[in-house]
Amino acid sequence: MVTDFHFIRQNQQIIGVLLGTRGELDYRLFFQEVALLEPKGKEVVMLNYFHIAPEGRGNGQFWLKEIILKYYQNEGLSKAYIKSSHPQVFSLYQRLGKQIGEYSSLSDNGLFERQGRVFELSLKEE
Repeated sequence: MVTDFHFIRQNQQIIGVLLGTRGELDYRLFFQEVALLEPKGKEVVMLNYFHIAPEGRGNGQFWLKEIILKYYQNEGLSKAYIKSSHPQVFSLYQRLGKQIGEYSSLSDNGLFERQGRVFELSLKEE
């Protein structure tokens, strides 16, 4: 298993972070809510903890599409999976791929139930 740590910086300040996990994984540990159709060993990456700080808003789409996804495409991977419970990013992920599932989970503080979606993003050349 390999975890890549990606950061976006602006004026020496980190304004975004994303972790990509790949390799020989049990994908059910990442996405218990969705039966992935055919994730094959080293061909996929799980994108986790994608966060852009308020001062970095407006950079996320470019960073994800033009930097992160192209990085994994150049690594020879075919698909990326990402899940989120933040409705404001659903349209971005839908434009970059397709929704393959839904889930609900408790918020970090355990006080709220959050509704989320799981997306599959193709890394193949268009």
